[in-house]
Amino acid sequence: MAEKAEMRTLTSGDTTYEIVDGKAREQLLGKVDGAFVENGYLYLTANDETVTEALGPFSGTGGGGGGSTNDAVLKMSNTSGWISQTISFAEDCIFTFSWSSLENNLPTGNGSLNIKVNGVSKIVKNIPQGDAEINLKDILGLGSNTIKVSVTDIYGNSRTLALSIETVAFSLTSTFDDSFVYSGSVSFPYKPTGSATKTMHFILDGDEIGTEDVIASGKQQNFTIPAQSHKAHSFEVYFEAEVNGTTVESERLYYEIMFEEGNNTPIIASSFNEKEMMQYYTVSIPHYVYTPDSLTTEVEYYANGEKVASHIADRKKQTWIYRAETSGSLELKIVAGDERKIFNITVAETDIDVSAET
Repeated sequence: MAEKAEMRTLTSGDTTYEIVDGKAREQLLGKVDGAFVENGYLYLTANDETVTEALGPFSGTGGGGGGSTNDAVLKMSNTSGWISQTISFAEDCIFTFSWSSLENNLPTGNGSLNIKVNGVSKIVKNIPQGDAEINLKDILGLGSNTIKVSVTDIYGNSRTLALSIETVAFSLTSTFDDSFVYSGSVSFPYKPTGSATKTMHFILDGDEIGTEDVIASGKQQNFTIPAQSHKAHSFEVYFEAEVNGTTVESERLYYEIMFEEGNNTPIIASSFNEKEMMQYYTVSIPHYVYTPDSLTTEVEYYANGEKVASHIADRKKQTWIYRAETSGSLELKIVAGDERKIFNITVAETDIDVSAET
């Protein structure tokens, strides 16, 4: 005669479950749509969210996959410090998290990342275990965005982090011409857009030289930059506005403005402001080289102190294209006479194996 299975019942919310031989079986219709076992305990899920305390103990571990019997333990945590925020529609939105999947204390390998925005998959890709960083900027819509970031391991175990992001229509544009060489004070035109009071910030060579509160939206404004010494000066512009109690920042406009003040030494100006790049990728650096008493200037290009190119530049826009072969710190330098323009870039190591096949 067969041994009778052990059975008991458990109620969670509006759903009742039968526990038969260490397994849970939904008996009444409710909102639960999945389950996973971790460290010998059963957890029930609804819409990718855990909805019960630990049930059990039971045998087997795993993540939401409906009946997985592997011993892998998948963990995922939000390391960004936020789960909800309001940002400008054009603003970067960096989200960071970490995850691991271990079976008998050994990593199970890469996993699959799936990011959904309002229920629609926007990013699906393979990612290694450990820390991860995603810029959500390009997948957000204007208004309310419900984000679900899920990772699934090789066994089908998964975890999900939920985010809420509100984007508002703020923008900042300008018709300023940074190819021109200026003398004396300079009028800088700008056009802020957004239905809120916008506090403008004007930064010259790293120091804030003025602020203005602008109520109008989409209307051109002007700011006067005082006369500067003979060289290229960095100029950065952005605004802040308060929306629903949250301070939102616009995109930042960056220029290098050439000022000529009775001096014949060369001037090098570049609006390039990137600080990071990937190994084996190329970077394009636009720049202007201006010598008051000459229509052309001899220009040299250096990478980590080694000369890599040179040419005779006219006063038109120039572009230096450089490919980073190694990871780590990279110093790129443009030299014209005694003038130098230096760019410090961090080159991230690629995960692509480009070694020769053996």
